[in-house]
Amino acid sequence: MSSQVLPAAPELPAPSRWTILAVSGCGVASMALLAAALVFAHHWGALADTIVTGWAAATLTSAAGVWFLAYRRELSDQSWRAVRIAGAAVLVAVAVLTFAGVVWAAGGDPSGYCGGG
Repeated sequence: MSSQVLPAAPELPAPSRWTILAVSGCGVASMALLAAALVFAHHWGALADTIVTGWAAATLTSAAGVWFLAYRRELSDQSWRAVRIAGAAVLVAVAVLTFAGVVWAAGGDPSGYCGGG
């Protein structure tokens, strides 16, 4: 076995302005679509399906964006802001899904708490 030191990992380039805006935008879209999904949760149709599909896509993209940006060693203030926005969107999504799962497991109807009519 050799006692040579492995070379350091190459430094990743800084994320572009468009990447930062896309990650922030997906976080904001995730939270807005989650709010819309909660309002329309009692409706079962194409509109509710479209909202939930968009919310899932925005949330997954936010999670990927957080991982992509947080993987870098040096982040600018804008990058940290994007990580916080997208990370908050992911955490809120997990909290809402956990709450809905607990209510459903207890025999309740989670869509009844969403302002239905």
